[in-house]
Amino acid sequence: MSNVAGTALHDLTASQALRLIKARKLSSEELVTACLARIEAREPTVAAWSWLDPQRALEQARRCDAAEPAGLLHGVPLGIKDMTDTADMPTAYGSRAWQGHTPARDATCVTLIRNAGGVVLGKTVTPEFGVGAPGSTSNPLDHTRTPGGSSSGSAAAVADRMVPLATGTQTAASVIRPASFCGLVGYKPTTGLLSLDGCKGVAETLDCLGTLARTLEDTRLFRDALLGAAAPSAIPALDGPPRLAFCRSPLWHLADEGARSAVENLISTLSRQGANIAELDLPAEYAEMPGHFAKIVGFELQRTTAYEWNAAPEALSTAIRDLHKAEQPTSLADYLAARQAVHRLRRAAESLFATADAIITLGVRGEAPVGLGSTGDPSLNVIWQVLGLPALNLPLMTGPAGMPIGLQLIGRPFGDDALFAVARSLLDRLGRSDL
Repeated sequence: MSNVAGTALHDLTASQALRLIKARKLSSEELVTACLARIEAREPTVAAWSWLDPQRALEQARRCDAAEPAGLLHGVPLGIKDMTDTADMPTAYGSRAWQGHTPARDATCVTLIRNAGGVVLGKTVTPEFGVGAPGSTSNPLDHTRTPGGSSSGSAAAVADRMVPLATGTQTAASVIRPASFCGLVGYKPTTGLLSLDGCKGVAETLDCLGTLARTLEDTRLFRDALLGAAAPSAIPALDGPPRLAFCRSPLWHLADEGARSAVENLISTLSRQGANIAELDLPAEYAEMPGHFAKIVGFELQRTTAYEWNAAPEALSTAIRDLHKAEQPTSLADYLAARQAVHRLRRAAESLFATADAIITLGVRGEAPVGLGSTGDPSLNVIWQVLGLPALNLPLMTGPAGMPIGLQLIGRPFGDDALFAVARSLLDRLGRSDL
């Protein structure tokens, strides 16, 4: 079987594939075989994978086919970002210091994926520890451009139809940015909602597990599986039109003109479709958030990479070595002051939603930049990441070069379910049944 009702198997969303597998109209082995063929054809150009074992993947698929379909991801292939431990696959965290390393156990998220019946195809490319020099992964929509990072391989693999789902991690914008650059639905939950146990740390205060998918339905399904749910949950319906707060933030001047124009045009369209949209001006102290972010990351990253610095400094990238050799590293006093400031702002974050169900803004400066030497600037996303708020990237805009630009939708603390409801309402109003 190479297609279902005219749709190539590798083009199926996770939800579509799952329904077919549970109805015994499609086998996991057929689906995995199609995804592996897609990878074989496209990987030389896209370079999304750091490790792949086709035979092992097919064995997993056959075990799924031999069992009664039950789990939320039964028989569905996916990719795991190489910041995440896997007991049966190498995990290098994108670093030469860990080449050939196979962990003793799976990360919690991998365990939950396997419990849900997911077929782990392999590990996707990440820059070293999520912050070092980019890998060779290209944007499948334009191979001269970056796919974003640090969830580079995950975003490229999903966008190129190699797999319908992949995990990501985010410290600044590492899920939202590649989702925007590759035209995907990216989900960054409320900080702490999804377990990071077994994922390499960058900055514990800020790190989050996230997901990359092509539809909101798939994103919700994947979220439920990563929470260990026994059954999928429906996206709740909003009571009336969505109430949105459009925020330009103190860093709005960094956004490209094409991105600013695109989001303002989209807001006009949403208003005509009945959404209630008001302007949100952040208090002045939010302009200090990038400085707090830099101090927290600088202090914590020195500690999360302390072992590698001691054991194999010559194997580390220049960026990591420079951090450890800094003449004036972040002091404990500066770190604690930044943490205290962030704590105050997080406690006050609920007030941003006094008259809004969600905040809409940009999470990126614009389209994916040309060149693979950088994964893009995370600056526009820093405020929202530091606040720990849940976020969705919705691929609803394009820039001057025809590349995607995402609308970032941000919810109140632990208001992830309500955020999904707002997203569904917006997509319905825009007639985007494809998402």
